[in-house]
Amino acid sequence: MVEGMQSSLQVREERPFWSGRFATMIMLLVFASVALAPLLISRGREEVLLWRTASALSQFDSGQRETGLETLRSLAALQPNNFQVQQRLVECLIDSGLYGQAAEVAGAMHSMVVGQVREDQAHPLNLRPASSLYARSLVAAGRRGKALAVLQQTRDTLKNSGTLEKLDFRYLLEMSNEIAYHAALAGEQLDLARALMEELFVTRQAKIPFGKADGIVMERQIIICTALVSIETGDQAKTVELLDREIDLALDTAAEVRRSLLPNYWRWMAGYLGVDQKGEPAPLASMRRTLASIHFELGLLLSVRSLALAGDPRLETLDQCIRDRFQTADLGYDSDALLKMLPDLRQCVAESLDGAMLLDTAGLVRLKQGNLERAMQSLDLACIANDIAVKAIDGRLGENPQEMNESAVAKKLRDKMTAVLHLHRGQCHQALGNEGPAVADFGEVRKLGFEPDDPDLF
Repeated sequence: MVEGMQSSLQVREERPFWSGRFATMIMLLVFASVALAPLLISRGREEVLLWRTASALSQFDSGQRETGLETLRSLAALQPNNFQVQQRLVECLIDSGLYGQAAEVAGAMHSMVVGQVREDQAHPLNLRPASSLYARSLVAAGRRGKALAVLQQTRDTLKNSGTLEKLDFRYLLEMSNEIAYHAALAGEQLDLARALMEELFVTRQAKIPFGKADGIVMERQIIICTALVSIETGDQAKTVELLDREIDLALDTAAEVRRSLLPNYWRWMAGYLGVDQKGEPAPLASMRRTLASIHFELGLLLSVRSLALAGDPRLETLDQCIRDRFQTADLGYDSDALLKMLPDLRQCVAESLDGAMLLDTAGLVRLKQGNLERAMQSLDLACIANDIAVKAIDGRLGENPQEMNESAVAKKLRDKMTAVLHLHRGQCHQALGNEGPAVADFGEVRKLGFEPDDPDLF
């Protein structure tokens, strides 16, 4: 018995406590700690940086502007490559009226990114946010011409690197629209601005999922989307007027094409026209395709108007609703089938907001070029589309207070965008001599907390 105990003690003495599974686990933990230490420290620094940035912004927003700015300056000095910190600093400097300092900080960041792209140390797409921030600070400092040059240089760099063709449409839309917008406000290179907007209009036409309506003009796309949203917001009266106008235009265009078909048909019969591969005269085939496209657009417009009028209990409105459906059938289309291929409410809201932004820029370019009637059409549709879409968003957010709180920043940006749209339409009314509507639009700008001559609107 004693010998057995002694042998057991000897065995225990020969096997120290750090041997076996326990020792292996300890060693693995040590190695893991050493390997992950840099990552954990880096992550910890990022968390601290985010917390300090948020704290500085909170101080700035609560009225302690000098304290918040000093904290942001120190954070930006510690993290010169951190775009988020630099962006927050520039925004606070602009908000404080320190436009020169904002341009200096944003310019340094932009120069650094340009150098990185030139040395292949950064992707060319990094130029986009840096140049946009720099341009914004330059505009605030009253140097819009320089801002336009910076944005054009970025677009040329992306084009020369082959990146421009690979960009997502929304990314390209924002970039080209920004260049055209600043060109219009500066009154410079208006031909370039118009060319950019025409290119965007054509490209955007193919992006809205309208089924076979790949050729439908962008303004009608936006009217259709806005009309569908107006059914939810109860604003059908505004959009039915737009639909009435477009339907009349489509009917006139279709009648004109039909009138031109007949003489071409007799010229073909007389042997004066050549034929295409299918044996049909080329001009005649082209006009037939145009007529088919117009019929499709007309069927869509009639179907949407019928849907918009369906909720009106008046007898004459009900009669018009029924006539629209029969007229659509005469064109060879079924109203229900056409309506099913249209976007849903959420996408219609998004398309209305995007379309309003493009129409505003296009209208501003036309206003600067003196094409006042066409400018008013674009700016009026931009305001209607934006106002109805914003009303739909506010109504949906109102059902969820938490979602509304999370979108406070987005709502502030929407209010600013709405103010800009009404400001531009008011300026166009002024140019046309419509003082009453101009005053009404400027009043809408003030309701949103801005002044018509406020430079921060731009």
